[in-house]
Amino acid sequence: MVYYDNQQFKSDDVNGFISVSVFSGIIFSGFVYYIQQVAAMIGQVYRHKQKDTLYVVVEVANEHAEDHVLWPVLVVYVDENRKTWARPKIEFDINFELAF
Repeated sequence: MVYYDNQQFKSDDVNGFISVSVFSGIIFSGFVYYIQQVAAMIGQVYRHKQKDTLYVVVEVANEHAEDHVLWPVLVVYVDENRKTWARPKIEFDINFELAF
């Protein structure tokens, strides 16, 4: 869901959302960019800044949740021993960097 002026727009309301105003188009463009950015993380190798260990991002969860306070966006990743980890994307962005 995307919100603008307390109005709720579903993915099938894209045309209506874009036509609300020029300003809403900027918001929508930012939303699309965010989704593309999150999707681009999947399959990428990241290095933990303190431990210097490598991890592969396998999924990003809750990016479509309506309430990110209750359900924050989570990055799901695995280490070389196939242990699976998950942490909020905000925390992930602080503690990890793209390895290559």
